[in-house]
Amino acid sequence: MNSTLPKILILEDDPENQRFIYYLLYKKYYPVICSYYDEAVQRLDEYDYNAMIIDIGLQGEKDGLDFIRLVRAQPRNSSVPVICCTAFAGSKDRITAISAGADVFLPKPVPNPVMLETLERVISLSPQPVKS
Repeated sequence: MNSTLPKILILEDDPENQRFIYYLLYKKYYPVICSYYDEAVQRLDEYDYNAMIIDIGLQGEKDGLDFIRLVRAQPRNSSVPVICCTAFAGSKDRITAISAGADVFLPKPVPNPVMLETLERVISLSPQPVKS
């Protein structure tokens, strides 16, 4: 993988969904796949991310909404675009995700063109990461 590509942090606990997202993105982006909340927290400082794709329902005590809130509370990551991609697809779930700080809410399954277009759009509209 080319590390000069835009970095995308992905928090997804399902191995099949991880593979799907990786193969969808790897030619144009540098996907950083995390299976658990704690792993994603540890990897936050690894790169200056261009976007994040976060699942709400995770195994363990903390979920994707907790992670989004943490990201928004950090000055370094507060403006990184967050796409919430989840099987929790009700209107209440959408409101909760947006209230937590997600920029976009996509109910699963997400068609490939929709995911790619959404990612391109949020990256193009956001400020580029500042090298720290």
